[in-house]
Amino acid sequence: MVEIVISLALVCGAVILWTYILSVSRANSNNLDNEQVFNTLRASLLHNLKSDMRSAISIKPLNENAWEIETVKLDESATPSVKKVIYELAADGKKVSMSVEGRVKTYDFSNVLDGKKRLNFKIWP
Repeated sequence: MVEIVISLALVCGAVILWTYILSVSRANSNNLDNEQVFNTLRASLLHNLKSDMRSAISIKPLNENAWEIETVKLDESATPSVKKVIYELAADGKKVSMSVEGRVKTYDFSNVLDGKKRLNFKIWP
């Protein structure tokens, strides 16, 4: 009888330990997934921003959270043309939108930022 009680206690202890380890590993996995999504979004945004800034002829602040970058791009016939790109940080500080000729691309960081965190996004002309 004592042996059965001891073996049940060991099995219960092993199950509790296994459950704890599994829950901790899931939490760490979710954190890593959020970091990967954040880094991918950030890299994509920075790639586009750097490309626009390299070809910029002027950078104008529109307001505290919006900037207009005039860039020189080559069209299909290799003729240079000026395009305006507008980068804007949303009021909640978790989304950055990029507008080019009426097309808007939004980088949404709201799912990967913790509760009250905001993006630190500024363009200094």
